[in-house]
Amino acid sequence: MHARAPRQRPHLLTWLLLASLALPGPALAEQALSPDELDRVVTALRDRSGPMKVRLQAALILSRSGEPEAVPALVDALDDPDFPVRAAASMALGNVGDARAADALLHRLEDPQAFVRDEATEGVQHLIQRGYGRAVEDAARHADPEARAKAVALGAALGESQGTRLLAQGIADPDLSVRNAAAQALAGWPPPEAQRFLLAQLASSTPHARAAAARLCGEKHVSLAVPALMQMLVSTTESSEDVDAARNALHDLADQLDLPVLQKQAHHGTRLEREQALAVLASIRDAGIYDLLVATLDDPDVELRGAAALDLGVFGDPRAAQKISVLAGRPENESIQRTLEASLELLRR
Repeated sequence: MHARAPRQRPHLLTWLLLASLALPGPALAEQALSPDELDRVVTALRDRSGPMKVRLQAALILSRSGEPEAVPALVDALDDPDFPVRAAASMALGNVGDARAADALLHRLEDPQAFVRDEATEGVQHLIQRGYGRAVEDAARHADPEARAKAVALGAALGESQGTRLLAQGIADPDLSVRNAAAQALAGWPPPEAQRFLLAQLASSTPHARAAAARLCGEKHVSLAVPALMQMLVSTTESSEDVDAARNALHDLADQLDLPVLQKQAHHGTRLEREQALAVLASIRDAGIYDLLVATLDDPDVELRGAAALDLGVFGDPRAAQKISVLAGRPENESIQRTLEASLELLRR
């Protein structure tokens, strides 16, 4: 991703000149403040009964000095009634770099003043760049959907190296607007980066991320995802959400599958190859798979019978219901009873 060009802040320079007239002592120190100086500046920042220019200069001094002890006061200043102070405090928190600032800066992404939003945006980006991405992610989980969507966009703007975790969080967000923002942000990445991201997320430990990545792989036609998606169908550790997403993605990627090989494996492969091939062919609604699935219901391998029954439920042909009901009544199928019931439920739907 290309680095963004520095933004110009003409208004902030004007405020700086005004503020330098308001507070006695050295203006905008770049070195560390003494304890007495720090206390004086923090007191000025917190005193909302005085002139706005005094609070503004205090925030700017703290921005330049980078005092972590001032973070609580700067966080409080994000609620200052005057937007120049909120903007300066946002800038200061980004410059200081402290995990405690993440939550407050995310809330300023919705400030009514555009300039404050801009400074908060850069503040959040600075936190991520300085290694506080985890704090931003944690804060984003508890923010409202609009702020989460903006956080996802910020993370995505930083590219693979720094924005991946926020984007991974975004594609699996429970709110549709946030997921859409994440998908839109991902569309702005170069295709190789976007594909690498999605392929990596197919093995993510983040809840719902694998399912989200599978869906996007299907929508974006990521052919390199086919082996992982096929594996998801027969994995014993995947959730039903992940498996359903993999099925739908493979349906979207049907033109990338080697159907002759799958059909051969479905008939003559190893047990795992047969199970996987049957699941894939059922997912893409292959025209010849129904009869083979029904025949597999009589296979000597009870687990393969269960897998075939579930695939028939996915395939959705109601003719299979009677055969599966008969299987469910046989004692030798007790170990796959719940699978047979799940298949019947799918067929009823």
